Amino acid sequence: VSTLSRRKLPRALRKSRLGGDPRGLGTPRSLTIVLLSALGGSLKVVGGLVYGSRAALVDALTSIVNLLSALAVARFEYLSTLPPDWDHHYGHHRLFAGGSIVMLVLYSTIGGAMLVELALSTIHGYEVHVYAPLYVALGVVPYVCAIALSRGAGRSFKTYAKFTSIELIEGGTVIASALGGALVSYVIDSL
Repeated sequence: VSTLSRRKLPRALRKSRLGGDPRGLGTPRSLTIVLLSALGGSLKVVGGLVYGSRAALVDALTSIVNLLSALAVARFEYLSTLPPDWDHHYGHHRLFAGGSIVMLVLYSTIGGAMLVELALSTIHGYEVHVYAPLYVALGVVPYVCAIALSRGAGRSFKTYAKFTSIELIEGGTVIASALGGALVSYVIDSL
């Protein structure tokens, strides 16, 4: 884009205050981080749905909600940087709260659904296959890579790296829980 044609674009479309391209993810590194996070969550879903671990399923769903929340927060953060227009005379800065609201709704929905699932599973019992902890462990690997890539990707992704490092702790806990569920009793997995 030439300097002349850049001047014709509104400031909000040239570049966001966040330092990225507002029309997309911006860089191959950003896209790789998102794809790695999606892969990690998908592998955990396999451990939960296919191999029967409720602990892995809860971890998988919170991983996916984490990814969706990160995308929503980034989008609302960008929208809050837009300049005033005819409909929003003082700017769009209040839209920043939209990301928090989306995150709250997503986590609450998953939390409620999983409480019902865990209650029903505990009453009826279920079987955890020994491959469940293996898929959770495989799901942790892409998160390690995403965190490593995030640390050199800029301010927003450094925050994402800190937040996503919790997935490693959750992954370790779920591996132990699913392994106990597979080798000893499903009750260990449901705790």
